[in-house]
Amino acid sequence: MANVIDLESRQQQREAFAKLVAKALHSLDDRFILDDYPTLSRLPSVHQWARAHPHELLAHGKALQVQLRQAVQQAIVISQECGRKQLLLAEYMTRRYLQGESVTAIARSLEMSRSYLTHAVGAQALAIITKCFVGLSRQLEEELKAS
Repeated sequence: MANVIDLESRQQQREAFAKLVAKALHSLDDRFILDDYPTLSRLPSVHQWARAHPHELLAHGKALQVQLRQAVQQAIVISQECGRKQLLLAEYMTRRYLQGESVTAIARSLEMSRSYLTHAVGAQALAIITKCFVGLSRQLEEELKAS
């Protein structure tokens, strides 16, 4: 019984974290918002990056911005390597998060419904980006602890 509760609790934590990443991605170009972003701007990897760059304006926001962009770029590479079927996913992430296009504009140009793009492609993109973000954060924490 305890294992079932632990699994449900972990799943709820993952879902809550994914929601935080999704909200942060919507503010990717705004360091002011990211600097005070709950939970994410207080991650050890973000805090350590900010301490290593004390002259950076809004250092926590910049650190979160850098790590989120790295996660998006890593997710795009992973999607591109997975084959032709995932190219739509890579294109969506590039246009949405790196180029800042709206979901409506992307859907219109791809002749897809906005709903499908948001719920199917966007949800899958967010899951991959979140996994990449968590992996990068852990990697940075380990590297900083080792140095």
